[in-house]
Amino acid sequence: MSNKKFVLIVFLSFSFSFSIAQEQEKKEIGTEAEKKSDTIKGPNYNMIFKVVDVSATPQNGIQDFRKRIATSFKLPEVEQKTFGSVTTRFVIWNDGSIRDVKVIKEEPTGLGLGAEAIRVVSNSGDWIPAQIDGKNVNQYYVLPLKFEISPTHKKKKEVQKDNNIESKQ
Repeated sequence: MSNKKFVLIVFLSFSFSFSIAQEQEKKEIGTEAEKKSDTIKGPNYNMIFKVVDVSATPQNGIQDFRKRIATSFKLPEVEQKTFGSVTTRFVIWNDGSIRDVKVIKEEPTGLGLGAEAIRVVSNSGDWIPAQIDGKNVNQYYVLPLKFEISPTHKKKKEVQKDNNIESKQ
């Protein structure tokens, strides 16, 4: 057998094995609800889903939701320009309420960005719930937030005043 035929056969068998492995992985991953509902017909609608037919959406749309988050968020005072990010995960329940808000990533720590994100998301209002097979279900939602925090100007003005006084004397 020539080297070209051998390489082609190895490549095709590898490709075939890889696609079978991917299909098997997709079947194995599923959602928690699908795994636990093997004994019942259809999904268990009381579980929390990651994949749904219709995703949950804020009552007035995602743009309004993001605007509400941005205007409600109280940024901490900093002495120098600071970039921050917080990633929250929460559950939109089948009645549209937001519950179980958790911070899964916060940078930098120590500024209170995570606690503020929990406060703002928890108070942001109800959503239109997710659906599977036309029934409302619970759905996980991940919300990344990024910030550019400018230094407070009050301290700079005081320093400038002090510098001006010194230069006048």
